[in-house]
Amino acid sequence: AGVPFFLYGGTAVLRGTGTVVDPLEDALGYEILVAFPGVSLATREVYALASASLTSSLKISSMARFRDTPEGDLSREVETWVRAGNDLEPFARSLCPPIAKIVNCLRAAGATAASMTGSGSAVFGIFRDTAALERALASVGASGYETSRCVPIGRMEYRRHAGLL
Repeated sequence: AGVPFFLYGGTAVLRGTGTVVDPLEDALGYEILVAFPGVSLATREVYALASASLTSSLKISSMARFRDTPEGDLSREVETWVRAGNDLEPFARSLCPPIAKIVNCLRAAGATAASMTGSGSAVFGIFRDTAALERALASVGASGYETSRCVPIGRMEYRRHAGLL
């Protein structure tokens, strides 16, 4: 369902099942460390554990509002988006306990925010300080987890690399 985003690229809010892409200003100026605990999770299994909780009629959404900061710089909102949380994370953690360990390790090393990706099991941390990212890379790597260091790129650069321009 998220395919339209990958055809568009850049910073965006996805609505519906991920097929409606609302582009936002590019959010740049930070690095991301992605860590994989070596255990793949089936999306179906994670959603099976979460289904009752996610569909409760009493659940109040905690999704952050995606809007400009008072300075008009969406790049400063990245951590707010991550801290809004991933409702699937507790269920994925029950299937793959290293998720919690990695999130805690990234935060302890200096990530300004950390969370699980999608339905898991990869985890990512946002870093605004290179020394903190290096600490996290060493710490997570020493635990034997696979890591990837990433830098966000803008929509136009993404589209050029993807051959969409």
